[in-house]
Amino acid sequence: MYNRAMKRLIIFLLCIMLAALPCAGCAQAADDVWILFVNAKKGDAALISANGKFYLVDTGREENADALVETLKEYGVDEIEGLFLTHSHNDHTGGLKAVAEAFTIRAAYRAEFAEANKKGQAKLDKKLGKVGLESTILRAGDRISLGGDAYAEVLAPTELNEDDDNDNSLVLMLHANGHRAVSYTHLRAHETFMNIVCRLLLE
Repeated sequence: MYNRAMKRLIIFLLCIMLAALPCAGCAQAADDVWILFVNAKKGDAALISANGKFYLVDTGREENADALVETLKEYGVDEIEGLFLTHSHNDHTGGLKAVAEAFTIRAAYRAEFAEANKKGQAKLDKKLGKVGLESTILRAGDRISLGGDAYAEVLAPTELNEDDDNDNSLVLMLHANGHRAVSYTHLRAHETFMNIVCRLLLE
């Protein structure tokens, strides 16, 4: 069952894997793939660069959207190949409008299980529709090619929690250059050992 205990396990494993990865100042950059966990204050966002294309996981809060857009531009983002929204809460989707206005978004993804509004529509579908995007549904076990041998594997969710959309969060395992890393923005990197904008490499 995918619940809070599982989340804590995923976060623990992520910390171990990230600790084993060199930081930007300590080693040569990987050929094609890197991950940037963005300090979005009380929101969450992660940028993935793979084979010359950019993928964004979540968009942080609305009040931090301008800073997020500025950071993405500083790292060379001109368009977003894929936008992954983990779940519907505003600390993960608040910057969606600003990001959609600033960049062309080629595809948008959400998890199979998602909180719905009173009309039965997934809240993420409605939010994406407002900025002219259509949801591509991801299920546990799906793989999304990131070019070359790199891909994102969907780990969760595996069932619907109608009471808390946090438990419906999309969790991805990134595979590249023989290494793996979990992209799970609810880690809230700024509240743990990563209290800076930190660039991590997959080598």
